[in-house]
Amino acid sequence: MKTRIRVKGFLGILVFIFFFLTFFITPGFTQIPHKINYQGYLTDSGGNPVNGTVSILFSIYDVSSGGTALWSETQSVNVNQGIYSVNLGDNNPVNLAFDKPYYLGVKVGSDSEMTPRIPLTSVGYAFRANTAQTVETIGSHTHSASDITSGTLDNARFSAYSARRFDKRCNLP
Repeated sequence: MKTRIRVKGFLGILVFIFFFLTFFITPGFTQIPHKINYQGYLTDSGGNPVNGTVSILFSIYDVSSGGTALWSETQSVNVNQGIYSVNLGDNNPVNLAFDKPYYLGVKVGSDSEMTPRIPLTSVGYAFRANTAQTVETIGSHTHSASDITSGTLDNARFSAYSARRFDKRCNLP
């Protein structure tokens, strides 16, 4: 009899740990990474592909020339036959709004920054994210628990209990 009580207590602890990890720890790992993948081709002054590890300073500007870097980091980059790939933001997260054009400056070792700077461009599906942020598209809505209590949403049942939990998770009034 005591063994069953201990097993039930142990299972309860496991269930608690599972829910704690699922609802409190996991959301922190689902944030958008503040990194940008970038690949380049590096040659020496004679046009020969570089091999080896080089120090590269990457900087992001809001102007195509001149100006002050809004973000920068130096990385030790492994270059193979001139080709390299880095994640900008590995050492210093890229925390820019991306609400205007930006340009990438690349400086290898003690050389001057390469010209021209590289315009940062979007990827296809990022255009859809822009649509989701447009107020004209989604409108301005506020809801409270009294707005969503029970019923049917797109053929899926939504109970009053689920609505209250939804309000609490979304910090709705």
